Amino acid sequence: MNTTEKKVSQNSIICFRTSLELHDSSLVVRTRPSERDRTAKYKIHCLPYISDGIIFPVTKGMIMKSLRTGKLKAAPVILAISKVARQPTLTTIEKRVNTNPHILHFVIKRNKNFPNSKLPVLVYQKALDLPAQKHKASKMVQKIFLRNGWSNTWTNGIYDFHHYHSITHECMGVSTGHATVTLGGPKGRKIKLTAGDIIILPAGVAHKCFAHSPDFECIGAYPQGKDYDTNIGSAAEYKKAKINISRLSVPASDPLLGEHGFLKVYWKTGK
Repeated sequence: MNTTEKKVSQNSIICFRTSLELHDSSLVVRTRPSERDRTAKYKIHCLPYISDGIIFPVTKGMIMKSLRTGKLKAAPVILAISKVARQPTLTTIEKRVNTNPHILHFVIKRNKNFPNSKLPVLVYQKALDLPAQKHKASKMVQKIFLRNGWSNTWTNGIYDFHHYHSITHECMGVSTGHATVTLGGPKGRKIKLTAGDIIILPAGVAHKCFAHSPDFECIGAYPQGKDYDTNIGSAAEYKKAKINISRLSVPASDPLLGEHGFLKVYWKTGK
């Protein structure tokens, strides 16, 4: 019987006298040199083979023993072999991302000339397991935002006066330290943010740093790298700001988890 291959399904082949060998305790099939992937891992499905009208069982043990000794016990050997999908290796960043963070979510209504928003503020608590070094922590937060389509980043603290943005939504990730932030304008809701937390603010939501630790630092970013304005809650700003906010859509991706993140779920009432 000549060496040949016959397709039996999309991911399976029947091999006659295929070159097999052991590699790291796994069965490895050597494919033809012309193929792009020369070495791949496969799963054995033990089948009988027929020789001169006699059916011989082929077991995995027989094959493995033959491989160890360097010779096949009988030939031809017919195997059904299906390719085993390799599990993707997590990158350094992916290992530090909490894919199921505790999420605080709440809507902040208009407060005089601070429009706030019908979309909820989102706080992803302990979303990131960051390095201890300040520089590395800030770079990691920035990289996570950038790969998920949130850019035009900055690294700093949060203004100590009430302000909001009308032409873009905003997210901030705390890289080091902690801070208490007032949301919604004067007499607004206070929340505490600590290293590894991410806050997502809908356009119009006022925010101000009320207090912070000496080492507090956060990274800000905007969907699709949009520019941002700064409004301080004056009556002259309000009408134009409301028009700007009404024109905004829900971002295409979540700053922490990308297209399949939680943002669209919580902001599904938006445009």
